Amino acid sequence: MFRATVTAIAVGGASGGGNRVTVTWRGSPQAVAGYPDSYTPVVNHRVVCALVDDQIEILHRSIGYPL
Repeated sequence: MFRATVTAIAVGGASGGGNRVTVTWRGSPQAVAGYPDSYTPVVNHRVVCALVDDQIEILHRSIGYPL
């Protein structure tokens, strides 16, 4: 598990009607394989992610962290 920042969104760009999301992790942009249907990604959101079968999944948005 790790934290990342949402850096790009392509509306409707993913299968299943979702958005294609990119996060920055370790200084490099990474495509996201999925995110919860209860979450709407927004650029600059800080998110908690998991690496599953070499793909990044957003688990939830993280709030209340230090700046």
